[in-house]
Amino acid sequence: MNSLKVFSALLVTFSVYIIESNAYQRVVLYEHADQRGESVTIDVSTTEYECVNVPSYMNDRASSVGPSNLCVVLCEHNDCKGRCKAACPIQYYSDGPGIQISMM
Repeated sequence: MNSLKVFSALLVTFSVYIIESNAYQRVVLYEHADQRGESVTIDVSTTEYECVNVPSYMNDRASSVGPSNLCVVLCEHNDCKGRCKAACPIQYYSDGPGIQISMM
């Protein structure tokens, strides 16, 4: 099975065992594997499914995501379209060098 090489949207779901005191959680996307390089922090809803497009400066650049106790689905195109790949729940997720998340 080929791994996805370009992601463009982040679909965020919440884990049923997580109880949050507020309705938002942070997901951090990193430019390089192992949570290194430039990053962007995205606040996502934990009360509903939400598709989030990241800022254009991270388009085709993100290689890892975390930490979070949320389930995230990384998609190939904006608005959570195209091929998608799940990381549930993520404490840290990296699909290695070359994985890029294109969003917004």
